Amino acid sequence: MTDDPTGPDQESNPSEDEAPKPRRSWRGPWLWVAGVAILATGATVYAVPVLDRLEEQSTEIAESTAELEVLVAENSELQERLDSLNTPAELERLARERLGYVREGETAFVVISPPVENTDPSGDEQVGETEIVADDPWFMRWWSYISGSDLSADS
Repeated sequence: MTDDPTGPDQESNPSEDEAPKPRRSWRGPWLWVAGVAILATGATVYAVPVLDRLEEQSTEIAESTAELEVLVAENSELQERLDSLNTPAELERLARERLGYVREGETAFVVISPPVENTDPSGDEQVGETEIVADDPWFMRWWSYISGSDLSADS
């Protein structure tokens, strides 16, 4: 016997031994395009809110940095003022000015100005406060207060 796998009855034909090449389907490239499009759409849907939030955060960081610079400058001004207030000369000046302290042997004088009379702009008569008439019942006084008629000169 022969070791030929095709057998004695079959002839060996090289064109028949090879498997026929499958035809390229139109679906193959379009499936890749569709898959890439789906992935790109998903990435965009995910990335847009992330990028918006990133922009908001960078704006917040810039605003916070500007606010921090202002507060640091204000803090340094307040620290300088505090340092200037802690000197003996400044403490003495403030005690004399605000508390009326005097040194030993000094005499303190307080000047009291006379009361100023309120007059209307024409200067003819003095403007007084409106008197509440005790003869009116309480609800009439209440209504004149709410309506503002107690402030007018007509009533």
